[in-house]
Amino acid sequence: MESNASQTTPVLLGEDLRYTYPSGGRDRFTLELDRVEIRAGQHTACIGPSGCGKSTLLRLLTGIITPDRGSVTLDGRAIGSAPASERRAVRISRVGMVFQQFALLDYLSAMDNILVPYRVSGALRLDREARSRARQLAGELGIGTLLRRRPGRLSQGEKQRVAVCRALVTRPRLIVCDEPTGNLDPARSRSTIGLIVREAEASGATVLLVTHDHSLLDVFSQVIDLGSASGEDR
Repeated sequence: MESNASQTTPVLLGEDLRYTYPSGGRDRFTLELDRVEIRAGQHTACIGPSGCGKSTLLRLLTGIITPDRGSVTLDGRAIGSAPASERRAVRISRVGMVFQQFALLDYLSAMDNILVPYRVSGALRLDREARSRARQLAGELGIGTLLRRRPGRLSQGEKQRVAVCRALVTRPRLIVCDEPTGNLDPARSRSTIGLIVREAEASGATVLLVTHDHSLLDVFSQVIDLGSASGEDR
C-alpha cells in the first residue's frame, strides 16, 4: 500500500503481524500479514472468505487482542504490546466500534445503550448535546421511536442500528465495524453505510469495515482482501 505524503502518519498501522488462534487442536488458525496501513480519513473495507481472519484483524488493530509477533500502532500510539487497561482507554476515547453480536446491555434502554461510551469514560462528557446527537442518529437510522425499548424488544436489525448509533455518537477518530449490515435488507444496508461514511467525513474520521457484501465496495477508497492478503487502493 502506498503512502500519501500529506498524511505521513497512518491512523492504523500493523507490521509483520502474526496471530494464531486457538493455541492448538484441529481448529488452529494463523493470520499473517506483512503490513496493513490505513491513512487518516480513508474508508477501508476488509473482505475475504469466512474464516480467513477478518474479525481477528479488526481485533488486533484495535488492541482487543495482541499479536504473537509484530507491532500495531493506533493513532500514533503503540498498542500491540501495551497493557490491557491502556489499550481499553485508547479504544474508548478514539474508536467507535460495531461488533457482529452488537454487545448491547440487556438491562438498558436503546437510548442508554447508545450513550454507554459516556458512562465508561471520564474523558467523555454526557450532556444535552450528546443526548441530542444520540436522538438525531437514531432518527436517521429509523429507530427514533424505539429509544425506550430494551434490546429484548428489538429485532436483530434494530439492535444493529442501535450499535451503529453507539459507535458514531462520540464522533470517534476511528470507526471500526464488523459486518454492520449483516442483518439488514439491501436498501437499509446501503443507507446505513452511507450514514457511517457521511458521519466519518463530517468529523474527519477514518473507517475500517468488514463486509461480505461486495455491492457496497464502491463506497470505499481502499479494499483489503484477506483472500489474497493484499490491499488495493481505489
